[in-house]
Parts: sequence; C-alpha cells; structure tokens
Amino acid sequence: TVITQEDIRRAGYLEISEIFRSVPGFRIVKIGDESRLGYHGTTVSQHRRMLITIDGRSVLIGDSQYVEFDRLPLELEDIERVTVTRGPNGAAYGDNAFLASVDFQTVGRDSPRALSVRAGGGDNDREKISASLNEEFAGYDIQLSAAMERDGGYDYYDAQRTPRDDGKDTKRARLAVEREF
Repeated sequence: TVITQEDIRRAGYLEISEIFRSVPGFRIVKIGDESRLGYHGTTVSQHRRMLITIDGRSVLIGDSQYVEFDRLPLELEDIERVTVTRGPNGAAYGDNAFLASVDFQTVGRDSPRALSVRAGGGDNDREKISASLNEEFAGYDIQLSAAMERDGGYDYYDAQRTPRDDGKDTKRARLAVEREF
C-alpha cells in the first residue's frame, strides 16, 4: 500500500498515525494523547515485529518494542509517501520485518516545489502550527519545515496507579540541503 502526500492532503489527516486508517489490517487506538498502532490484533509491544523506517532508517525506540507515531521527527508536510509492505519481509528488509514494513519517504529534490502553512486548534488547549518550504535557491535544493504542537493532555493512572499527564509540548525543525554534482 502506498499513501502519497496528495492522499494525505485530500483525507485531511492531522496526525501521522491517522495515515494508517486507510491501510488494511491496521488499527489505531488513542490512549490519552498517545496513538498506538496495532496490526491484525497485535498490541503495542509487538512493534518489534514491524519495521518502521524514515528514509530507510529504523525509528524503533529503546529496546525496539514501540514507536510513538505522533512524535516522529517529521511533519505531515515532510512526507512524500508512505509505503507499507505487509507480510514477512525479513529477507528483504532485515530485522523486525516479520509482520509488516513501513517506510516514510520524505520530501526531496524531485518533489513538487511549494510553500505550505498549516495552523489549527481545538479542545483541551490543542494548538498546532507548521510550515514547510521546498524550493531551489542558487543551484541548491532546500527543504525546510518547522512545527510547534501543544496539547493539554489527559490525566489518568497507569498500570501501577501512578498519576500520569500525557500532554504534548513539541517543537520540531528539519532542514535538508541537496545539490546535484
């Protein structure tokens, strides 16, 4: 399954995890402000059986057991396409590619040139502002994106009955400079 930037725009997704709503077999569960992704009934601890990459580099966190999809170091505007290959792919993609492989390909030199600005807000002190630029200057291809996201979160207790606030206050920036030699 391939989801392109145009598909993302047309669907009006607000978070990266929402992209998987259109992929057969995937299920998104929101627990507070965390998005957890399951594949054919697996739990969050089964991500070690899914290979998640950005431009071919693994983004599994810690002991390779989970991915915080809505806290990945990219914005929706940075994504050129998402390629999901379902089924055992260990021989082709390596470790963790037992259930599925997901690759986020980011905007690059051959992507459409544009300036994109997105802003929004909502309930529970939610704010999101992002901007993305993909242009050519003096023979260099420049991709720049910056974003700020804030969310009040939801107070709840974890399994040990410890209070937890899962609010977000995230700032991200990405700069890529390319030149053909």
